[in-house]
Amino acid sequence: MRALPVLLLAALVLAGCGGSSRMPVVVDTDLSTDDAIALLYLLQSPKVDVRAVAVSGTGLVHCPQGARNALELIALTGRTDVPVACGSDVPLAGTHALPDAWRSAADGLFGVTLPPTSARPSGDAVSLLERTAPGATVVELAPMTNLASAFRAQPGLARRVRRVVAMGGAIHVPGNAPDDPAAEVNQWVDPTAARIVERSGVPLTRVPLDATNDVPVTTWFAQALKRYHYATPAATAAWDVVEATGMANGGSYFWDPLAASVAVDPTLVHVVDGAAMSADRPRFEHQLLSTLLGGAPFAIPPDRPDATLTFDGSTCTYGGAKKLTAGPLVLDVVNRSTTTLGWATGRLDGTHTLADLKRYAATLKGGNVTAPAWFTGDASQTVPPGTRTTWPITAQLGTTGSTIFLCLTQAPAVRVWFAAEVPVFGPS
Repeated sequence: MRALPVLLLAALVLAGCGGSSRMPVVVDTDLSTDDAIALLYLLQSPKVDVRAVAVSGTGLVHCPQGARNALELIALTGRTDVPVACGSDVPLAGTHALPDAWRSAADGLFGVTLPPTSARPSGDAVSLLERTAPGATVVELAPMTNLASAFRAQPGLARRVRRVVAMGGAIHVPGNAPDDPAAEVNQWVDPTAARIVERSGVPLTRVPLDATNDVPVTTWFAQALKRYHYATPAATAAWDVVEATGMANGGSYFWDPLAASVAVDPTLVHVVDGAAMSADRPRFEHQLLSTLLGGAPFAIPPDRPDATLTFDGSTCTYGGAKKLTAGPLVLDVVNRSTTTLGWATGRLDGTHTLADLKRYAATLKGGNVTAPAWFTGDASQTVPPGTRTTWPITAQLGTTGSTIFLCLTQAPAVRVWFAAEVPVFGPS
């Protein structure tokens, strides 16, 4: 037989593999805000072939509402061949569950309305994973109930999964679970399932809070997504989620999109002993937005906050404008310490001074920290250790015509740092 030309041989090989060299992926998700963005990213990626979506019933969303939301997101990207199935709503052990209000919001996709689809979920999540996970990368964005159950039901399945990339855990940083400040939500809900997957022998890369703390949803990323979201239906849906939930108002992170991106490009993070400990935020943001936009041109505005608070564990310093104009502005908070940082902005009434506020702060001992009646707080939040987050706030004129910026920690005792008192003028 005559030798086939190289290009023809390559084409036949690809055809024999399903006609695609894209990475086969199976997604296990609980359809939170960031899950929706992660799923849209994977569906849009030219490097990925999403083979199936399993919806966890133990995480944020309930089933079958979560399956319906997943099917609508899938249909939005033009895919009609991705099976979706629901998983159990009971953890393998324990009774941990997320607050009902959170789950109800997820059931309704946080108020975002998508075009309906006639597609329906089929079967159960465990059976779906048994059929589709062999040879695929499992992107685990939820408590691991579904995947652990599949490993239990089909001995040897773990050896046939290419790898698992899972968002979960908190190694050297505080957690975010409702009842356990040291635990991360996905592991907190079903720690037994997490242990089963960890001990299964499957190649596993964890993307814990240590890495996701490096990728907050910034004002500047949100501005770019808002400006260019018309490029694709996926980007439009992602922007709708960001806008509806206020993700860009500070305190939200691209938890699951980072894990999904790491499945595509492991070089986005620095991995130690199987866990991502830090992330390259600029490269991640570029990859995420480029993929959502389908390769359309875009630009993310440079980081130019109006004001900055920087905390190093012993001092809190203010940087930025020496005077502010009343109205919206961007505050950048950089926490370089190993302690959770609280920050606040506010105004004094006409009868008290900054010296009075400092004397009051010196009396605080612990517990709930309350401001005196003569101090009006305009904005306040917390920032995890080693994290930088942007916050849209509003500078108010107030009685004294100035805004006070302060930092606060509560462990092991209450300490307050007054970074600056900045004059605020009316808009020109």
